[in-house]
Amino acid sequence: MAILIIDDDPEIAHLLKWQLASKNREIHVAASAAEAEQILAREPIALVILDLVLPDTDGRNLLMRLRERPATATTPVLV
Repeated sequence: MAILIIDDDPEIAHLLKWQLASKNREIHVAASAAEAEQILAREPIALVILDLVLPDTDGRNLLMRLRERPATATTPVLV
């Protein structure tokens, strides 16, 4: 199972990664929507943890784009 953390605050991203770490879990971290979209294009992600304030877009815009794509339309997202 892979989780994607999208947060531009490195301390929060590190804390979440540490809390969610498990030997059967892969954690990806993206500091921007552009970086997140690159990860989503190459990795199967089971859960997205999304910050609404990102340096390159509003997190709600990214969420709308995720819901429009068949590959991520049903991926659970925690905001």
